[in-house]
Amino acid sequence: MAPVDVVATYTLYNINRVKLENLLHRFFADGRADIEILDRFGKKVRPREWFFVPMDIVQETVRRLEDRSITTVRYSPELGQIVPL
Repeated sequence: MAPVDVVATYTLYNINRVKLENLLHRFFADGRADIEILDRFGKKVRPREWFFVPMDIVQETVRRLEDRSITTVRYSPELGQIVPL
């Protein structure tokens, strides 16, 4: 529903992409955009795929996915960092 610029891509191996997407949605849930917009038909929608997350946090999250430490931390948008559980 909006143009985007790809700023990074990552290749992860041996990860179920559906489970990965669900995990990322839960991990970044507190950083989800809380907005309502009109779609092309004028219907109000609340995007579920838009997040406000700094690029360095995305990079750290990918590293934690690779080393499997993602389950020991959470994302804090208030602090703008990943913190221990």
